[in-house]
Amino acid sequence: MRAAKSLLILMFLAFASHPALAREAPANRWVATWSASPQQAAAPIQLQQQTIREIVHTSLGGSAVRVRISNAFGTAGLAIGSAHVAVSAGGASIVAGSDRMLTFNG
Repeated sequence: MRAAKSLLILMFLAFASHPALAREAPANRWVATWSASPQQAAAPIQLQQQTIREIVHTSLGGSAVRVRISNAFGTAGLAIGSAHVAVSAGGASIVAGSDRMLTFNG
């Protein structure tokens, strides 16, 4: 598992340091353009009836997005009531009509 994580980090760094290589990828392949490493929280985080908006600035565009949510440091199941992706219109606003609900396992 550790070797797989190291390989993923190495691949990400290769694309990040050579943007021209990332742009040459065929249209039918996934290319990493943004990621964040899971981190253990200092204290358990409890959210109920709250929204978290994460604004992501990508280096490449595309016609699809793949989102991976990790519970790597969780000690219990992770319940997600609803998850969406949209195009930012600046600040906390989104472009009208761009909001899409995410589905998991299909």
